[in-house]
Amino acid sequence: MYGSNGHAQARWFRSDIRKNLWKPSEEYMRYSREEKRKLVEIVGLEPSPDTAVFSDAVVKQVDVPTSAGMVGVLANHVPTIGVLKPGVVSVTTTEGSVQRLFVSSGTLSVNIDGSCQVLAEEVLKVEDIDESAARAELESAQRASGEGSEVARAEAQGSEKTTEYLESLKELTLTSKLTHMTIRNMEAEEVVEKEEAKEKEKKEEAKEKEKKEEAKEKKVAERNEKKEEAKEARSRSLPPRLSVHQFINILNPYVHASIPREQCIQIDELLSERGLKRKNESMYDYQKLVTSIEAALKDVREVN
Repeated sequence: MYGSNGHAQARWFRSDIRKNLWKPSEEYMRYSREEKRKLVEIVGLEPSPDTAVFSDAVVKQVDVPTSAGMVGVLANHVPTIGVLKPGVVSVTTTEGSVQRLFVSSGTLSVNIDGSCQVLAEEVLKVEDIDESAARAELESAQRASGEGSEVARAEAQGSEKTTEYLESLKELTLTSKLTHMTIRNMEAEEVVEKEEAKEKEKKEEAKEKEKKEEAKEKKVAERNEKKEEAKEARSRSLPPRLSVHQFINILNPYVHASIPREQCIQIDELLSERGLKRKNESMYDYQKLVTSIEAALKDVREVN
């Protein structure tokens, strides 16, 4: 508290500060303006007062590089002010996408109503950074800070603006490298993902082919099994193979003949002979067998 003469003391304090402030030379001012103009023209930075990247936009999170470190601003963040440090501001939208912007210097303010305001002297989208131009500008600025008269070098090297400018260029070059590395990594990951997708597709095709082969083999096995079952069923349904003598005993009423045992042997031979002549005829067909027996009996009678 200043008391009754507080205002006078305050005025003196301010005038003392103004009196003791370092005043840059005209050569330095020309150098600073020229270097800033080169930064805007060569690298392509845009002054933020002329460009509003986000205006009245609702986002999920904002990560801001400050002189005190990285500040993550979420909903209901406490009111905060800070000085920007050259680096990358990451804005996470409500959909989850992230937009990254390079800032050289400026201020950060988180207001009591929850709004976040980032005022940057120079801003550039990370994807628009020209790495070669940034590196060339950094080397040119570093050479300029070490060349010229002793007064110019001292002013350039000791100037806060020049220091911030060089730091911005260094950070810009690093950001560009990291961006290109990220792009290359993403491209490599895409190649790997494509290869994995191809391998997966091949495996699925092989599995599908194997399933089809198994289904085909299963159908063939089932068909063969059905054939065997049908064959076995037919064999079970067929009557047993009987000798001629047994048939004569069974069919004696039908044949109406009584044949001696010796003649049955002749009939058996005749039936065998007829069977050789009629290979396609089923010997299990009773009707055909009876017909053959009758024909054999007739032949025997004619012989006798």
